[in-house]
Amino acid sequence: MKGVGDAIPVYGTYDAIVSGGGLIGIACATALARSGSKVAIVERRSAHGWEIGRARCATAGLERTQADSALVGELTKELARWSRHDGGTRSSVAELLFDRWAMEADVDVMFHGWSSKIALRDGAVAGLIAGTREGYRLLNAPLVIETEDHGRLIDEDYAKTALARKVSRAFHMRNAKVDGTKEIVLPDGHTLLLRSESEGRARADIGLTALDSSGRNLEFHATIPEAVRAIREQVEGCGQAAVYYWAEEEWGGSAFRLEDGFPAEDRPIGHLLEPFNGSLRAAGLTAGDIAISRCKGLVLAGPWLPRYLAASTGQPAAEMQTLSVINRMLLGEAAASLITSRSGEDSQDRIHHL
Repeated sequence: MKGVGDAIPVYGTYDAIVSGGGLIGIACATALARSGSKVAIVERRSAHGWEIGRARCATAGLERTQADSALVGELTKELARWSRHDGGTRSSVAELLFDRWAMEADVDVMFHGWSSKIALRDGAVAGLIAGTREGYRLLNAPLVIETEDHGRLIDEDYAKTALARKVSRAFHMRNAKVDGTKEIVLPDGHTLLLRSESEGRARADIGLTALDSSGRNLEFHATIPEAVRAIREQVEGCGQAAVYYWAEEEWGGSAFRLEDGFPAEDRPIGHLLEPFNGSLRAAGLTAGDIAISRCKGLVLAGPWLPRYLAASTGQPAAEMQTLSVINRMLLGEAAASLITSRSGEDSQDRIHHL
């Protein structure tokens, strides 16, 4: 954590800063801004909602849950409107919609920005220091919400438990008529999950095993030719299947989990969805399920929270991606609700006393 007194150029002043513009971050920032807060997002990539955009996570089935969230409902409606006949365009539609949310809500977005350190004043959050191409910049705000997968801003004294992280990357195929979901084991041992996305188009997710991201990148591209041969030979209706797009980023669960033991605050702030008897049911989220940092003014709301992991993981791979997409957006909205629910109080005191 860094003191504000250090000479760093000021980028802007806000009511709240969201670290990370993935699904949690864009949902949180949009909900906060629509409620009247001046909000900034610091995102290290060049687009919002990387889970759908760059990692091409599955979005089939969103329509079943659009009543659970205003933002999920908006996303579902736009995906259906613009990509009804071509599953391959869904990610582009989603990215454009997320951009529109930010622009219309007047969210200030810093792309290619790396959340570096919390800026402190008198022991409380005073802003966020972000690395940019022009050097470090200070974003002033009394609240910072950490939503990034890597959780760089998490207090050092929070215990973390390493998780067995399953990682995959997807490629998309045309001339592929697939009935339902099929699992294929390739000759080299890689597991491939093939599912229909729209008429004549399918997506294939390859499970990756290399320990580092550069190794997984090489592994993914080296496996694609063998995967295509197996699909053409083993899946009826895919004899002429051809790859037309592959995901730029990998998808996987969090690499760690925060310990339990957050503030025992049972005030409802939203909900997640969890599997139940072959369907989905609402699982209430309370203020105590969101990790309130020991640093006054820092809210921890990432996919490493125990409550999120309990609802979103451990399910069949064919279902887990869509559920994770929904729950990330619901978590972002819940974090915004946590901050805005006592609008008459000072925001720092509100977070501090939850």
